[in-house]
Parts: sequence; C-alpha cells; structure tokens
Amino acid sequence: MNINWIGHAALFFAQVIYALNYSIAKGLMPEAMHPFTLVLFRIAGAGCLFWISSFFLPKEKVSYNDLKQLFKLCFFGLY
Repeated sequence: MNINWIGHAALFFAQVIYALNYSIAKGLMPEAMHPFTLVLFRIAGAGCLFWISSFFLPKEKVSYNDLKQLFKLCFFGLY
C-alpha cells in the first residue's frame, strides 16, 4: 500500500490551517484581541500540541553540540 497520502494529507491540513489563520486573525485582532495576545495563544497552543505529540513519537538522543547550535539559531530567530 502506498503511504504517500499521509504526507500529502499533512501538507494539505497545514495549508488549510495557514489559510484560516489569516481570516481568523483579521477578525479577532482589532476588536476582540490584542495582536500580542493572539501570538501568545498561537505559541502556547503549538507548544501544547508538540508536547502531547512527544508522548507518541520515538525518543531520540540529541548531541550536546547540536543543542548548542540549536540554541544559537533560536536566539537569533534563524531556526
């Protein structure tokens, strides 16, 4: 059985979420919510989803040098 559909479905749903985000943000920001609050909800929601998904994915060992590089890239917003 061809499993390419899983990748295509993931890309499709990511694009749908990306497209809906603009319309939802445009409707919420001026009256109901400050832009900083919307960004905070998006970051917290993504963090919760990644944390929950970490329980179902295999654990991988990350080297110390990779963690240092990742910290530097995250600090400058390049990752």
